[in-house]
Amino acid sequence: MLALGVSTAAALTDWRTGQIPNWITVPPLVAAPLVLGLSMGPAHALLSVVSATLCGLVPYIAFRSGGMGGGDVKLFAALGASTGMDLSTGMRIQLVSLAIAAVGGVASLLVHTPQGERIRRFLSTTTHDRPPAPASRSIKLGPSVLLGTGSVLFSNTLPIP
Repeated sequence: MLALGVSTAAALTDWRTGQIPNWITVPPLVAAPLVLGLSMGPAHALLSVVSATLCGLVPYIAFRSGGMGGGDVKLFAALGASTGMDLSTGMRIQLVSLAIAAVGGVASLLVHTPQGERIRRFLSTTTHDRPPAPASRSIKLGPSVLLGTGSVLFSNTLPIP
């Protein structure tokens, strides 16, 4: 539930402002290992820290090269920490979220760029003489992370026959 709440808050603020603030990401990043450690023992706290580190590593590398925002990095790390009892859940959330963002990015290019306008004209039976909309310079990952988190967490709760 914590991961879903964090990703929902991040999606809403990222959609509206283009940023994911620290007040959304830092509390679960710090609290999840503490709560897991106090309630289930130090091994679970360590798993949460390891999961946060693993989930934040690739986004951090992307951040350092200018390919991702710092809020996105902290969001993935916070999701890793909050799903830390199972090391693979945070990584699956990240993979699904980035796949959703990639599909959304391609769709955005097709809609908002001159090349997309040419493709739409080629595919349509009529041509439009309107200028293309300006292209967005970045992809807001928050909504994609919410979809990715929901789909991974929902698929974890489905009974497997």
